[in-house]
Amino acid sequence: MAGAGSGHAHLALLCGVVAILCGPATVVSFFSPGRYTHVPDWQYSEYVNQSLLAEIIRLTGPSPWGGPATHPLFLVLGGLLFAVGAWAMARLPAERESLAQSLLLPLALLLYPGTLNHYSVLLLPVVFRLATGAGAAWGSWVLVGATYALMPPGLNVWAHLALFGACAWQARRLE
Repeated sequence: MAGAGSGHAHLALLCGVVAILCGPATVVSFFSPGRYTHVPDWQYSEYVNQSLLAEIIRLTGPSPWGGPATHPLFLVLGGLLFAVGAWAMARLPAERESLAQSLLLPLALLLYPGTLNHYSVLLLPVVFRLATGAGAAWGSWVLVGATYALMPPGLNVWAHLALFGACAWQARRLE
């Protein structure tokens, strides 16, 4: 992405502003074990939670390493999804910034450990972007349709994953 340097500068500036306004302890807390390591696994396995971590805990049980955020499968899959998203966003030309934003939203909903059922409404702009944006293709429509088929409560995490895949596939086509 041509504007990647300015994105890093904005991120550094934002961290600096947070450090000034809230104190350096707040910024450090973003990168250290916090409240999510102390929440019991059963809270993540509740039906309303539609994050990747919750789905993993429902399917495989609690983390063998302690807190839920340390579940090895979550760390591997989350890291893989993050790497794919970062790679796809970095390869996009600057004029495709809206697609990079469309990649980021389903990724955030997958990785945020407290994603609830109703957060999926936030994906509507992504769906419209896929269906009508530059480079929209038949495959995008298929994935968008599949996403809506998966939207009943309890399957949102799979819809988020399908939309992330559709955005990554479209980004790959447009590089």
